[in-house]
Amino acid sequence: MDDQDAAQGAAPRKPLRAVTPQPVAGRSMLRSLVRATSALLIREMATTYGKSRLAYLYAIVTPVMGIILMSVVFSLALRSPPLGTSFALFYATGLFPYTIYREVESKITGSLKYSRQLLSYPSVTYVDALLARFILTALTQVIIFSVVIGVLVMASQTNSVFRPVEVLAGISAAAVLGLGVGALACALSTASPLFEQFWNAVNRPLVFISGVLFLHEAVPQPYRAWLEYNPIVHVVGQMRKGFYNSYRGDYVDLTYVYLFALVCLVTGLILLNRYYRDLMENL
Repeated sequence: MDDQDAAQGAAPRKPLRAVTPQPVAGRSMLRSLVRATSALLIREMATTYGKSRLAYLYAIVTPVMGIILMSVVFSLALRSPPLGTSFALFYATGLFPYTIYREVESKITGSLKYSRQLLSYPSVTYVDALLARFILTALTQVIIFSVVIGVLVMASQTNSVFRPVEVLAGISAAAVLGLGVGALACALSTASPLFEQFWNAVNRPLVFISGVLFLHEAVPQPYRAWLEYNPIVHVVGQMRKGFYNSYRGDYVDLTYVYLFALVCLVTGLILLNRYYRDLMENL
């Protein structure tokens, strides 16, 4: 065969080259997501808390003033708090999970409007905007919570028992709930300014029906069962389980909270993915 090929003047065969594996598309997308999210995160930190050195101090003072006000008002009407001996700790364990949810939800709701200019770049997507605001807001609220609760426990005799696992479960549930509800509200409020006004009106009285100012068990039936449809009630109950050894909180169901958040998150992402470009034109 070789003599026949040589006789016919056939060119010698070239050796096979080693094929260099191409970068995996998934890894490339992940790196792009991390870079865009990191850039938005740095921008968010600079614009939200970098304008003034007192920005973080203000973020800490705001919940502290709310806790002090509620403690003073209710201490005048009640001899002792519904749990423990400290009015401040009781209302702090109710106010902070609500605040974590509310802050995350409000930041996620306004993500597209806040990052509108950067979203015009092809490498930046709405997912980057949502993740950046979620990460920064959740971490900020955890820091504020740790500082205020730490000072409160050390400065007063609260007679409480700290359970880190229960507390972290409450914080995580509050943050994830804020992400899910915020993603859905982001899509709907961007599509219609009327929904944004409606949503703000709905959220105003939410603190009064979420167990922040009272114990869930103190509410008579059938209203107690109705309140359990509010996922924030479960988050507040979970947080109080982490500080009060005697509090059982049998009604707390974090599975319901996560399912509620997941349904809202998936629905919001589907709407954003389908109508994202149309929504950007309406901003």
